[in-house]
Amino acid sequence: MLLFLCVVVLLAICLMVGCTDGGSQAEQEGRAFHKKSDNVALALRPEHDSGVSGTAFFEDISEGVLVKLELRGLPKPNEFYLAHIHPGTCAQEAEEGHAHGKHGEEHQHGAHAEEEGGGQGHSGHEHGEGIEYPLSQVKSDSEGRGSSTTTLGETSVDKLFSAEPKYVNVHEVGSGNPPILNCADLERAG
Repeated sequence: MLLFLCVVVLLAICLMVGCTDGGSQAEQEGRAFHKKSDNVALALRPEHDSGVSGTAFFEDISEGVLVKLELRGLPKPNEFYLAHIHPGTCAQEAEEGHAHGKHGEEHQHGAHAEEEGGGQGHSGHEHGEGIEYPLSQVKSDSEGRGSSTTTLGETSVDKLFSAEPKYVNVHEVGSGNPPILNCADLERAG
């Protein structure tokens, strides 16, 4: 009986102290969590019964933030879809009836310079107006899938997600202010 009790006590001590190599399990998990905390993935929810869904990935890199959009269910093959980060929230955008300013005019005058390596946006706009960060256009394939990658300079994932509310969306093909296909608020889960 005494031997059994000693074995149980030793096992309990090992579990409490953490019998792992290279540090405790909590330390190892803490390092892994910290490394992943700089990357965020958001589900892009379909808007206006578009059926277009996807994911927006945000990752800190040495040049700023890498934003990658991956979409499914795009309605037109081999087309370019406009994508942006706006000030405000998806709910505010929906309430204001797509009042985002003059998208078509901005695109005609080169607001999508991020494809040339820029990506600096317009700040200081009211909710639902303007584009804080233009993103590279999403090119659809023949199966309704599409993706784009943009580098946003002079910012970080933490800055994007901790400042004033922002949202990312993708618009239908067209000029002017085409309808929104999907949307996600820039907020961390949890």
